[in-house]
Amino acid sequence: MMNTALVLHLNVQQAEQLAAQCAAWRKYALQGLPASLERNQILRAVQAVEGRLLSLRKRQATEYTLSLHYDEAHALHQVILALMHVWGKAPNSEERIQAIGNLVMLRVMIERVLYLRDQKPDAGNKVSG
Repeated sequence: MMNTALVLHLNVQQAEQLAAQCAAWRKYALQGLPASLERNQILRAVQAVEGRLLSLRKRQATEYTLSLHYDEAHALHQVILALMHVWGKAPNSEERIQAIGNLVMLRVMIERVLYLRDQKPDAGNKVSG
């Protein structure tokens, strides 16, 4: 599989939401998930994304371009799905509704870049002719 960079275009609010969701998952993973290779790999990917988000947000622009490796995008997708599951079990509240709405928006963005990557002929898929 090729290591093609994927690009997320984020406005300020989306960058803040993604950073907040990464931090929330990191806390959840460290407190509630048993140590495992998969958890640790996702933690490393999330921390790398958080670092790049922090660097981008220091620029104080109105829009950001976040480059992701495929593994990072896949890890973010898993993080978002896990948080949707956690929030889905929470009692109904305004906070829950807002959190799920934010997660859905981020999920769509991540799935879009993953889908577009998979649609490119040079995305590691060999075409037999």
